[in-house]
Amino acid sequence: MLNRTVFAPVKLQVENEIQLDAPGASERFSDMENHHDISSFKRFLHLGIEKGVYKSAMSHTYPTTLEQSFTTKLTRNGNGAELINIIKSTCKDPSFCQSAGVYALAVCDTSSNALVVNKAHKLLNVVCTTPHAILQFVAACERLTKKPFNTTGWGRSRRSAIQQWYSNKPSSEIAYAVTSCKTYQHWSHKDLLKLCHINPSNDLCCDILCSYIMKGFSKTKDRFSKEVCDTPDAQELFDLLEAVRRVKLSKPEEVVATASLISKYKMAWGHVPCHLQNDQMLWRKLLSEISLPVLLQNLPRIHAKKMVEKEDLWSKVLLQRLLNVNDIQQSGIHPCCWLYHHHEYKLGKKIKKKYRWEPDAEVLSALEVAFYISLKGVRPTQKRIFVTVSTSMKGKVLHWNQVPCQTFAVAFCLAMAQTEPHAQIYPFAKKWSEIEIKEDMLSVAQSKFEKIPVQYGSPDLARPLIRAKKDKKEIDTFIVITDDKVAKPTGNKTTTLDALAQYREVMKIPARLIVLALSSEKDLIPLELRQDNGVLSISGFNERVPNIIHDFILEKF
Repeated sequence: MLNRTVFAPVKLQVENEIQLDAPGASERFSDMENHHDISSFKRFLHLGIEKGVYKSAMSHTYPTTLEQSFTTKLTRNGNGAELINIIKSTCKDPSFCQSAGVYALAVCDTSSNALVVNKAHKLLNVVCTTPHAILQFVAACERLTKKPFNTTGWGRSRRSAIQQWYSNKPSSEIAYAVTSCKTYQHWSHKDLLKLCHINPSNDLCCDILCSYIMKGFSKTKDRFSKEVCDTPDAQELFDLLEAVRRVKLSKPEEVVATASLISKYKMAWGHVPCHLQNDQMLWRKLLSEISLPVLLQNLPRIHAKKMVEKEDLWSKVLLQRLLNVNDIQQSGIHPCCWLYHHHEYKLGKKIKKKYRWEPDAEVLSALEVAFYISLKGVRPTQKRIFVTVSTSMKGKVLHWNQVPCQTFAVAFCLAMAQTEPHAQIYPFAKKWSEIEIKEDMLSVAQSKFEKIPVQYGSPDLARPLIRAKKDKKEIDTFIVITDDKVAKPTGNKTTTLDALAQYREVMKIPARLIVLALSSEKDLIPLELRQDNGVLSISGFNERVPNIIHDFILEKF
């Protein structure tokens, strides 16, 4: 059985490394006509946007025609092969945006260069590691090729690539994929099999899966019932498909048997029928097996639906999961995310889902302890980081409306101070002095910030750059944390763009700047600063932001 957890998203593994270039070949970025475009493309693969601010609450939408696509410009300039290599190296980064990578592959698929198209198809298995990703790829290809070429573009190369996606993986993985995500953007696996003309006659397991997708379980069972008995792999596959069918058709009174099947076969959330998604007994049976991120996301549901009661057996199981040191550190959940879940649970209601619950003091205490445990699991960059925090923030974090900006900023600084050996924390105040919180608890760090005289007004983004240049501080990345406002330069004041350029010139360091606007819905930095690929503007916060900041500091984009 595959190594997966219950309710975890289905992600297919890549067994063989794809060699896109001949041995000794290199990425010749220096030969490209426009290095700025390549940097922007890398940013697109990490953030999911071609320009502007990264917004925590945004949904990724991509151009529907080739003329509107930024990536098309690069492929038509003869840089298609380099783009494929960038996608291949970037897809391993924690902040990689899969939907952006899939879209970029779809654009490369429309290239007039056959070599670029073939390389894009070879990379399909590496980028499309989830069932919805392969459907998204086909949908994007259809949209991009239909208008200019008046054709769907299903040539031999694309058909072969889709065939390999289905046939070159273990049958159990494909079974999990096609049963957990049947359709996406009006495309189904059945549509793909019809278009790619797959011939599974040489592989019994692949033949069974194709029959299952095209004709359903009953007809597949009638056709292969005799052949399956002689092949262990086929029997295991058949057992999985039958278990999925039994779960889909299960009744509320059969919840115990259903929970056992979900646990045995490590099924995903997409396998669970709607009428059982709020079932008390199902969640109790699976409480010890679901992954920690899924458990945290569903903590309001678990308490609102009274799936656990105070001081009962299931409450103890929940506390054990929340306090498991290995699970916390291996989950990769950032301390700020633990802070959000603590505030959300403490609030006792979730307006969007209309959930209401009575917060349990022991669960609140466990979430607080998990926050400090997770500090040890944060990946350091080993870079010289200069963090400045506005002391006049009063709003709530965008997209995380339960968390005050000031509390969040202190928690973020605490994570930086305890994991980055070269981090310096400065508040925006009249007297410019570093604040030491490396050994402090969150409450102690908050009290230190509260003692600092509040400097009202909007923080000046250029001020930390000017100060660091004056003090000859060697800094790799400046981080400015504010709510929804920054000062606009007036008169003879130095602009942020000039201050950054002067610091780089004087200190001979390609310094980077991150503006983290916690409660702003728009880009706070001026347009000319936005053109600098060494500047990153973030609006709000979500689970992806820590990885984005980490990879940006490491100059991966």
